[in-house]
Amino acid sequence: MTVALIVAATNQTVFAQHEGHTMPMPPAKPAASPTTSPSPEMPAEETVMDLMPKGRMGSGTSWQPDSSPMFMVHKQSGEWLLMFHYNFVAGVNSQGGPRGVTKFESANWFMGSAARRVGPGTLELRGMVSAEPFTFPPGGSPLLFQTGESYKGEPLIDRQHPHDLFMELSATYTVPVSERASWFVYAGYPGEPALGPNAFMHRASASENSSAPLSHHLQDSSHISFGVFTTGFQYRWFKLEGSLFNGREPGENRYNFEAHPWNSRSARLWFAPNSNWTMQVSHGLLRNPEALEPGDVRRTTASVSYNRKFERGNWASSLIWGRNHESHDGDGVLREQPRHQPGRHNPEERCLSGVYHLLAFERSRHGRRFAPPAPHRLGQRRGESARARLTVRHRRLRPAHE
Repeated sequence: MTVALIVAATNQTVFAQHEGHTMPMPPAKPAASPTTSPSPEMPAEETVMDLMPKGRMGSGTSWQPDSSPMFMVHKQSGEWLLMFHYNFVAGVNSQGGPRGVTKFESANWFMGSAARRVGPGTLELRGMVSAEPFTFPPGGSPLLFQTGESYKGEPLIDRQHPHDLFMELSATYTVPVSERASWFVYAGYPGEPALGPNAFMHRASASENSSAPLSHHLQDSSHISFGVFTTGFQYRWFKLEGSLFNGREPGENRYNFEAHPWNSRSARLWFAPNSNWTMQVSHGLLRNPEALEPGDVRRTTASVSYNRKFERGNWASSLIWGRNHESHDGDGVLREQPRHQPGRHNPEERCLSGVYHLLAFERSRHGRRFAPPAPHRLGQRRGESARARLTVRHRRLRPAHE
């Protein structure tokens, strides 16, 4: 059981974290020439944003439902549309049981983006940083059953590593090729390849839970890769994309830029039938992702995300599956779902958040790849975890598109 006392400050909560992420979209009509002045009836920012519907933009080049709320600050500066988002959560993390510990910590990230028309398309620049290398306890945030990456030469068990200081520095260029189709290129150092669902801190369904899911390293752990190149096409409700990238997970030094071969690859197909649904299936080959366990990993993921707006609040949920194909295959299934609802008699917004994990535990050749629930139950091959949290947000923090 996990108990947390939370103090949170959000400009646009976790949902929008990667607002604008590589998902510029073609306009309903051919894009106006970049030399054309905006018409009196069309605000200047719409000449940029007609290629970038805010709701669908997720992490890297991922999608989320168009109706997803986007909390952010944005400003038009000449021909540039500037956007800023942050998320800051501080509190006491208490993990129960004989393996649990209690620590004070803060999960946080800060992101800015700038977009403008360049030639026939749209250029978007993004930067994202995190202070977690300074605000997480040494060795990572306590999280029972969690594994992945290392600290002081030992694999992390029952702890979640912090994000790197530099989470993303990327550029995206998108060109409409017809009224319903577009082509894009994305490059990041670091960046996120076309593999897995929208990263956990960017999903509307995970907006009130700042902890990484237990299945993180089976689904979306490649969201910080030091070297990514992605290109793809979108036609109406579909997008097909592929990436070449550095598949090695970040090292223990969370402040530097890392250099490894860009010899991993992935492909992903998205489907968004309407404004409330997105679905994806992806597969990738990661070359030597773990520093302590040499060997390639083939990862397959599939996910479905849903968001529905109400007059007061919204409902968001995701169902995600991931598998690492290696000498010790593992499966992870995750369902997450918060519901945002402002109170009738006060100016605050309350959110009930629930997360359910089903993780197949497999021991690696070192016996440490996935941590079983307790030392005396080493033979157990399946573990479950559930978490819930109540948070409060002031009513003035509203989605940008409302």
